[in-house]
Amino acid sequence: MNAEKVERNIIETQQNLNRDIRKINEGKQPLYQKDITRTILDSLELLNALGEDAAEASRLQHPHSDMIEKE
Repeated sequence: MNAEKVERNIIETQQNLNRDIRKINEGKQPLYQKDITRTILDSLELLNALGEDAAEASRLQHPHSDMIEKE
């Protein structure tokens, strides 16, 4: 579930960056800087949690630990 959230965050961030680039090219102020920052920080936290989950699964010799680490 966290991996899916990170994927959604990446898509949202790309869309907002593209919107802000258009605004900047039009000579206007970007609108999504705060949202982009928040989304990136949220994704970093989720990725850290995913890394910890993968390490824990490996340590506990979970039968799907290889798959979990790859994702």
